[in-house]
Amino acid sequence: DKKRDEYQDIKDTYLTTSKNLKKKLSPSIDILSDNKMNYFYQDNKILELIEKDMKRTYPEITFFQEKSKNNKKETNCDILKRLLFIYSKKYPEIAYVQGFNLIIANLFYVFSQDENPYFNLFAEEDTFFCFELLLHNFKDIYNQEKDRSDKGIKNIINYIKYLLYIIDSELFLNLNNMKIDIYMFLFKWYTVFFSQEFEFEITLKLWDNFICNEVKEEYLIHLCLGSILIKKESILSKDTGTILDALQTFKQTDLELILAKIPQIKISLMEHALSIRAEKLQEFGVDTKEGLTRCMNKETFYFRMITMGLSNDSFEKLEKAISENNLDEAFEAAHALKGVLGNLALTPIYKPLSEMTEMLRAKKTADYAAIYKPIMEMRNQLLLMIKS
Repeated sequence: DKKRDEYQDIKDTYLTTSKNLKKKLSPSIDILSDNKMNYFYQDNKILELIEKDMKRTYPEITFFQEKSKNNKKETNCDILKRLLFIYSKKYPEIAYVQGFNLIIANLFYVFSQDENPYFNLFAEEDTFFCFELLLHNFKDIYNQEKDRSDKGIKNIINYIKYLLYIIDSELFLNLNNMKIDIYMFLFKWYTVFFSQEFEFEITLKLWDNFICNEVKEEYLIHLCLGSILIKKESILSKDTGTILDALQTFKQTDLELILAKIPQIKISLMEHALSIRAEKLQEFGVDTKEGLTRCMNKETFYFRMITMGLSNDSFEKLEKAISENNLDEAFEAAHALKGVLGNLALTPIYKPLSEMTEMLRAKKTADYAAIYKPIMEMRNQLLLMIKS
């Protein structure tokens, strides 16, 4: 209820009465201006963009042209205009972007259809904050100044292309050889969260999965990849018209095919990541072949065991014992680590640790802190490799 009251305050901040603008644009939107023409012009321009896009917002769904349940003087479409305008005023760095009309329409429709009439009363308020929260993690994709940042749209699309190459190089190279750039398809899919590709009811089903997913950015990337992969037969036809038609035409049954692809996509990407880790470890001197053999050639299990081995508290016990010049405890800790690291075939760290263990066994006088320092540095390096 506090958030709903907050929305009323937001409305009061960004909306006021203006008969001229009411007549020109909408029965439910008024402009708050400081009497400077540039502000008036900017607001008016945004409203015209919103008005233009609202005419194309699911025209086949009569709900959006119907009168609001809570206010018969306005339509549901008028409420969407108001929501989008308020968002554009609250977040001027993004303002309004084409496609927001579809995103907010999906949310408002669902809130308005709630079986509990109490929640229907606050469909506008709940839609605003849900829209705000949803766009929070995606805001950089709508900001041109951040196009090439980590979360910018160009960087994300390039990343999706890279993942496509990893998963299916044949498909990727065929698109490349045909000089078909999938940028425009990926851009549309990603920026409006697949709001244009399916019939409305199917879109809501897709959104049910999307909204409930904790890692929405990753899930959206997987949806993009799945949408291309299910079109492989058409893409390999090497006919430009067939390929373009396939990438912009989705049937009702395609969603199930896309969703079925996602587990396979995750497995392929995980296997690739494990392969890269194995190569890095081999370059560092780790005998991964021997280590994997000891772990029944299960890469995931092997890397998990390496992480556990390198995180063993015996490293800290050994360091503490050395600082206290307690050679007996130092030997016990070193001997325990030697067995663990040897079983994992972590040769670069195993060899110097093994030599130090024998020195401690014989209680030789030595600068153990100096001997142990490069061992710890290698341990930290290995941990970074395994976690990257």
